[in-house]
Amino acid sequence: MTLPKEVYKAHGMGNDFVIYIDLDNEFEPKPSQVRAICDRHFGVGADGLIRLTKKVQKDGSLRLFMDYSNKDGSLASMCGNGARVCALIADIFNLVNMDNGGVFELDTRSGIKKIVRVKEGEYTMDMGVWSADQERNFVVCLKGAHTAEKTVTGRFVNVGNEHVVSDLINKTNLSAGVRLSNLDLSQEPGVTTLLSSESGSLVKEVGTNFEFTEVDLTAKTIKMRVFERGVGETLSCGTGIVASAISAYLATSQMQQPVDHWRVSVPGRNARVQIVEDHAFLTASALLVGKVVLNEHFSRGLLYANS
Repeated sequence: MTLPKEVYKAHGMGNDFVIYIDLDNEFEPKPSQVRAICDRHFGVGADGLIRLTKKVQKDGSLRLFMDYSNKDGSLASMCGNGARVCALIADIFNLVNMDNGGVFELDTRSGIKKIVRVKEGEYTMDMGVWSADQERNFVVCLKGAHTAEKTVTGRFVNVGNEHVVSDLINKTNLSAGVRLSNLDLSQEPGVTTLLSSESGSLVKEVGTNFEFTEVDLTAKTIKMRVFERGVGETLSCGTGIVASAISAYLATSQMQQPVDHWRVSVPGRNARVQIVEDHAFLTASALLVGKVVLNEHFSRGLLYANS
């Protein structure tokens, strides 16, 4: 089974996707097809592929479902930028009614996410219940040429997928001399845990995304770069932005007034995160770039692509 003839290119803060609507579940992609269409030289080019389809719920009803694959063909449990792009596409093509504060409930592999339109091209999403380690129990080993073998500590955060967040300018990491400006993410960092823990076992089993931040407590701002599992460095990662804000929030937990709202800057623009108890809300943009009509020869190649 191949992909439909018409697909769309869209992005959330520079985190770009090929996305198509498949309400009748006709076009489930194989990993090789995902890799082919996401290839930036021989395909359309993207960080991942989204199939917006329908899924049967426990009560027998149907709900729109984000079937998301990383560009290497692996399945992902959650993608914050991808979910907003799904909301954008569902909004544009009238698959849902988001007028007058209408809430779009999108099913994902990490559960249902509630999304509202703030204004044209901007959406707020309830990322759901988050969890995190109180301490920075992970050691992240950088492997890029310019920062090879340097290590920093990181905190585990789960927002529907796994993250290890390292603030490069906190007291522990400052002496490593690594900054966002000289950070080399051409290779996936390594990670070990300082303590035997549930989060350590999870990261060892399924891997993790890596966020590197510079946190300004006074301004309540965070600068961030990210290495996404199954993709590499991307301009933005929605769940990573939220994970970074949660880590910064926990770092202020002993203050008289912990900082529960942050403005996060990534190479692909800015986002806002608000933490309300055990939920986090992400507000950021999503943009439809255009429609892509796949060439017949390219589509035929997808049809016979190896799994």
